[in-house]
Amino acid sequence: MPHCIVEYSDNLAADGEIAALLEALAGRFRGAGDLFPLAGIRVRAHRVEQYVIADGHPWNGFVHLACRITPGRDPERIAQFFDALFGMVTEHFAPLMANRKIGLSMDVDVSTEGSSRKLQNIVERKA
Repeated sequence: MPHCIVEYSDNLAADGEIAALLEALAGRFRGAGDLFPLAGIRVRAHRVEQYVIADGHPWNGFVHLACRITPGRDPERIAQFFDALFGMVTEHFAPLMANRKIGLSMDVDVSTEGSSRKLQNIVERKA
């Protein structure tokens, strides 16, 4: 782990540059040094087609990041990492937010000890 799931309203699909956001998020996780294992990084998006936001105006949009990590990491480093990650997401959507209403949110959940099971054969490729 980490896993990061980006949910976004479909009215952001055309101009939200979601693929670029996913690449940038994955890059941040990869660049976190020893904080996260490379083979455990999973970043994906779910486009939400049915939603009601605030007053129901169809132009309102949302982006929510649900991130999950395993326990055992330094809480201060985790807080710094995810503060910076949310700042990156905020910067990504700043141009759109200048002209329309968008809600950005992020939750970071830490699995409880013993609640996560994993099996994989993904390894880092040597350049």
